[in-house]
Amino acid sequence: MNKKLLHKILVLIILLLTIVLIPSFMLFVGVSKIFFVLFLCFLFLGISFCLFSFIERPINHLEKILGTLNSGDLNIDFKEGMKNIFLHAVFKELDKFVCSTMNDMINEVKINILKTQDSSDVFLTEVQKAVTNASRISLGASYIGSRVENLDSLLKDSLKENNTIKDSIQEYESLLGIQNASINETNDVLNNIVKMIQKSIAQVEEKKALSKQMASVTETGNVKVQKTVASVNQIAEGIDVIRDTIKIVASVASRTNLLAMNAAIEAAHAGKAGAGFAVVADEIRKLAETTAMQVKNITESLEGVTHLIEESVATSSETGESFSKVSLAVNEFISAFDDMASDYTALAKKNEEVGRGFSGIKDFESEMAERISDINTRIDKTIENLGGIQLSNNEIRVIVERNEKEALQLSRGQTPIYAHAVENAESLEFMRKKLNKYRLINMSKEVWNTDKTELYELIKATFDHLEWTVQVLDFLQGETRLSWDQIKENALKFDSWVESVKNVYSNHDEYVKIVELNTQIREKVESLQRLVVGNREQEASIEFSEMLEISRQIMVQLENLKTYIIKNKINPESNRLFNTKKIRTIELISTDDFSNISELAKKEAKCKEEELPHKNKTDVKPEHSTEMIPELHEELKSDSTDSDDDILELQDFIETL
Repeated sequence: MNKKLLHKILVLIILLLTIVLIPSFMLFVGVSKIFFVLFLCFLFLGISFCLFSFIERPINHLEKILGTLNSGDLNIDFKEGMKNIFLHAVFKELDKFVCSTMNDMINEVKINILKTQDSSDVFLTEVQKAVTNASRISLGASYIGSRVENLDSLLKDSLKENNTIKDSIQEYESLLGIQNASINETNDVLNNIVKMIQKSIAQVEEKKALSKQMASVTETGNVKVQKTVASVNQIAEGIDVIRDTIKIVASVASRTNLLAMNAAIEAAHAGKAGAGFAVVADEIRKLAETTAMQVKNITESLEGVTHLIEESVATSSETGESFSKVSLAVNEFISAFDDMASDYTALAKKNEEVGRGFSGIKDFESEMAERISDINTRIDKTIENLGGIQLSNNEIRVIVERNEKEALQLSRGQTPIYAHAVENAESLEFMRKKLNKYRLINMSKEVWNTDKTELYELIKATFDHLEWTVQVLDFLQGETRLSWDQIKENALKFDSWVESVKNVYSNHDEYVKIVELNTQIREKVESLQRLVVGNREQEASIEFSEMLEISRQIMVQLENLKTYIIKNKINPESNRLFNTKKIRTIELISTDDFSNISELAKKEAKCKEEELPHKNKTDVKPEHSTEMIPELHEELKSDSTDSDDDILELQDFIETL
């Protein structure tokens, strides 16, 4: 309260007392007046002292408390102020409001913000995954589309090849028919040839038999000529008359010799028929008859026999030699006829084999025709199936094209969701930062006054990185007015933070991983720039999804680094209980939040017991025991690596909540 106002109140009270006591002062005289004046002075002094003790001092104390509250320190002791009988109710209500209502309200808001941040982080991660998956779906749809196009091309080629094969098979069937007719015709010709060969063999055998007969006749004639020569020699010795007849016989013998020579020549040129030899043989027969007649004449006329016999002896000798030659020629004919018969027989056998081969070919062609018919049927079925597959492939292609467009639209539709998720996470962090200025009950001043600049810079760098990913996504989808150079310049904010904390965290695994991942993101940015310049939107979207995956890994490492700062630099005492824990909810609770959860839970549990006096204490469940950190129970049960003491301590803490 203002001191001037207090002074005004004191002056007003003195004036009121003066107005009341002046009539009484008129009743006293002399020494009594002096004592009365002294009494009034002491009265005024007592009243002033009372006013100062019971009003001004509590008011000054209240002014100090209000200043402390204005600085954000809610950890205030109101007991001294409640000793004042005048302001007891005021300080009591202030104590109730500040230490209970306001502390509980701020704690409740902080806890709700923490839970909302937890959900927001999960939602942000899921949105990032959704953006990545949408790009991958688009890529998968594009890949499937290209595969479908290739399949459609292959189906068209297969249909074309099957139709070509079908045409070739039909042409082959036609050729088979022609070949079958030719084989039948050839088979008939071969059969006729076989018959002719068999006939020729019979003729050769017949000519062979005739030649043998002629050889026999020639041999007989030769014998008879020899006998005739002998007889003529005997006759020549006694009859000179026969000479004239012998001359005639010599003349006949001469002609016979010429005919024999002609017969030999004809036999050489006869070939298979031997018709010339038959003429010669006939001529020889006629000459023989003439000779017989002449011999008869010689017999009838002995006068010329002698001379004829002499000539006949010579001629008969020559005739014998001619018969020997004819006999040799006839034997050669017989041998030639044997060879011809053998050749004809072999040729007949070969023709029979050829005929059997043609029969096998006909059987094979019949089987081949059946198989070709079966293949033709199957090809028709295959063409029909390929047609059905092509129709289905066209339907799939339409579906894939639609899915590709929908996936691209889905990716575009998730951009504002991702931007809002980042914005909401940043707003929640801003609210937490504002609430962290309040020092709640049972929070030490050392913890409250700890410099959190390092933590806030990390959080700011985190959101700078997230906002930059949103800008990149907006740029890829044409939803921003920023140029690519401006977006690359905005990426330097996070790079600057990474460089600024190099000396502090260079030995931490989290920082080393962040540097490696940030280098990968820079490479992705360069690749994105090339794809954007080349108007390759889909490939750029895929590259961004990979970059977003790396960004998620950076966020995990930033969260780990944030936990390290909270546990080791801001409030090392919290590291005693959670030095081996990886509990998401506890990591999200900053030092000034965590130190008040147990006290809040105790107060709420006590209030529940006061509100429900008819219930047993075991029936009262603190409001936040299952709502504030529900994941803590499950993670505590699943964390088998913790020591038993830590587990018991955590369980006691949770049961307290």
